[in-house]
Amino acid sequence: MAVTANVLTRVFRIRTGAWDQNSASCFTIEVDNRQYLITADHVVPDVLAGGTIDVLLSQQWESLRVVSIAHIPARESDIAVISLQQVISQTLPLEPTGDGLTIGQEVFFLGYPHGMSMTLPDLHPTPLPFVKHAILSAWERDSTGRLRMILDGVNNPGFSGGPVVFTPSAGGAFRVAGVVSFFRFLSVSVLDQEGRDTGTRAEVNAGLITANHIDHAIQAARDMGDGPLVYPTATLN
Repeated sequence: MAVTANVLTRVFRIRTGAWDQNSASCFTIEVDNRQYLITADHVVPDVLAGGTIDVLLSQQWESLRVVSIAHIPARESDIAVISLQQVISQTLPLEPTGDGLTIGQEVFFLGYPHGMSMTLPDLHPTPLPFVKHAILSAWERDSTGRLRMILDGVNNPGFSGGPVVFTPSAGGAFRVAGVVSFFRFLSVSVLDQEGRDTGTRAEVNAGLITANHIDHAIQAARDMGDGPLVYPTATLN
């Protein structure tokens, strides 16, 4: 299944420091005809209204002023909702909802692993994200009742803040259901060439990804109500 332009053109690299190594992922959604930038809160923990974030647009970093920001910290849902002064992406329809997503269903998550991207200027001026595949393994609620999903897939540094998207089993266009937060590690013993335990341990990717439900971002955006106004550019059939 091909991930369509209404998803690809909404995903960007974001950083809050001076180094590319500090970059992660973010994406846009529309709530009540206003655009908001969504990422993981641990990506922008110190950003305040009136400050700036750097977003890679048209193959160069641009410093964008933050009009307002809602922080939902990692101990809750690890989501940040940012209102900017201007619309930064195309507004091809991408409904922010988890409706129609079921256990065991195929999903995709997008972002910039290790700062890597696809540069296809004839297709889109901004470097495009990588697309990776997973399935929804489980829903879980934290101690505060907030909903998040556990995905079976291999995440990499740099995907934090990227979107989790799917198509309903009944058919239709892609929807965005969640925000990538982190991946789980396993601690394993390091063995020598003879298979003996060296006493050293290493962390390996457990293949489980935590993503937080987009509903939390939607509610925060509605409470803010100050994103730049948008007008949909097209309807996907």
